[in-house]
Formats: sequence, structure tokens, C-alpha cells
Amino acid sequence: MLTTLLGDIEIYVDDNKVEYMEKYIRVSDKLCHDVSGRYAIKIDFNPDGKIHTISCKIKGHVSSKKDGIEPGERLEF
Repeated sequence: MLTTLLGDIEIYVDDNKVEYMEKYIRVSDKLCHDVSGRYAIKIDFNPDGKIHTISCKIKGHVSSKKDGIEPGERLEF
């Protein structure tokens, strides 16, 4: 499980929690110069021709109406 300063990252497919693998990606001086690390997240998924939703959640986070990303914020974990 990938752990950040904000908490553990959970991945869901159609609101069902799934296992995933994380892989460290070197920090790019051009793209993300102000982060301490970057990761790729891989899930096992077989395409079935249907529409699906893949979501990333922080374990234990309780959503509120104040949550969200403002235009131009470029949220980076």
C-alpha cells in the first residue's frame, strides 16, 4: 500500500476496493521539481467493453463540501 503524508492510498473500481502495485518513478526536474517522489499505480483489469469508474481515495478521509481542487492549483501528492 502506498502511504503519503496525507494517509494511505486506496484504489477503487466501481466503488469496490482493489489491490494494486506501486512503482517508484524518478522525480523529473522539468515536470514535478517540487515533489519528493512520484509513483505509478498499476491494477489488474481485464477490459470488458463496459464503462467503469476508477478512483483514488485517502484511507479514513471524510469528504466535505469544502473539498475540491480550484482551477490552477495543480494538486500534487
